[in-house]
Amino acid sequence: LAKNEQQAGQLAAKIGYPLVMKVSSPDAFHKTEAGGVVIGVADAGEVKKNFLQIRARLEAYRKGARFEGVRLQKMAGNGFDMFIGGKHDASFGPVVVFGLGGIYVEVLKDIAVCMCPTDKATVFKKLKSLKSYVMLCGTRGMKQADIEGFVNAIVKVSQLLAEFPQIRELDINPIRLLHDGGGLCALDARARIKARRR
Repeated sequence: LAKNEQQAGQLAAKIGYPLVMKVSSPDAFHKTEAGGVVIGVADAGEVKKNFLQIRARLEAYRKGARFEGVRLQKMAGNGFDMFIGGKHDASFGPVVVFGLGGIYVEVLKDIAVCMCPTDKATVFKKLKSLKSYVMLCGTRGMKQADIEGFVNAIVKVSQLLAEFPQIRELDINPIRLLHDGGGLCALDARARIKARRR
């Protein structure tokens, strides 16, 4: 996490290019919506410029928003952006939610829900019901995504939510399914933990 543009430049030199810059603020749940994500940053000049722009965009997005800094990450490989989320529902207890991720989660609502904990067979059946599933299988010259890795991750998140009720909400969005069994890469994540009573 870089608190100022000088720190951002130092971190970028350690991480290497190209990289991604993301705003860190408790007042910007959807970083893209707040103008707080820049991808493909190629050099030190761009790092400084983008740091200042991200901070200015956050203030324009929500006056008085708390700015913690900017996170820098190495660019991930090619793949499909999906999401895994979860929460403790008042009626059903812990549930895990997954589907098409990135900026399309709320627009297309291509999602599936499972009670926690769940198993691979249930997750795979629900995953196959999504419209986006056909893309994961590789279509029109696109390579297949790491479907098995995604299913395993969903099962593990469901176990986590079942075992730790203090996790009230969890959002891994996007989680990139890399091509040809290349694994998964969580590009952003956020959790809300229930405070302990003293």
